[in-house]
Amino acid sequence: MKTTDYFKSTTFFYNNFILKKILDNKLSLEEFVLLVYFTNLHVDKLDIKDVQKKTFLSEKQIYSAYNGLIEKKIVSLEVVDDNGKIDEIISLDNFINEIDTDAKKSNNNSDFDLIVSSFEKYSKVKVSDADKLVFTTWLENGHLVNEILDAFERANYNGIFSLRYIDKYLNEGNKHESSNLMINKELDEEDWLNE
Repeated sequence: MKTTDYFKSTTFFYNNFILKKILDNKLSLEEFVLLVYFTNLHVDKLDIKDVQKKTFLSEKQIYSAYNGLIEKKIVSLEVVDDNGKIDEIISLDNFINEIDTDAKKSNNNSDFDLIVSSFEKYSKVKVSDADKLVFTTWLENGHLVNEILDAFERANYNGIFSLRYIDKYLNEGNKHESSNLMINKELDEEDWLNE
């Protein structure tokens, strides 16, 4: 095997959300290496000999890193009774939940960016902070991104592109018209074709 082949190995895998969490938690190199060991090898118990063999960390470094990961709430211990034998199981649930939260925020940000760009496209003006607050309120009230984009399209189609009209459509008119939105558009287009 050539030396450059080591850099092409897919033994360990990390994505950007995980790296962000590692940087946010300011992990030491040893903590990072131990976390890579836990996540990539899917182990749930601390086997010092195996960790030493696979990571080249000393026993002292392993225990120090392990304690650091517990203190930073990246790993937690769950004590289980296995037919009278007490075992400590390592759980990465806290870490995984943090990554899930970041991933969801990222998806929400891209949805929000889509709403902003769509609004700017139809209104031909730059979105203000007040506009962003209205968009956030719509999302918090449970309106789907597609509903908001449909409302933009509807307002533009009707020639009344204002936040007041769009808000009213989303909060009142959408209850009655949402199921008929596509039908109304199709009828309007057919009328135009028949002229």
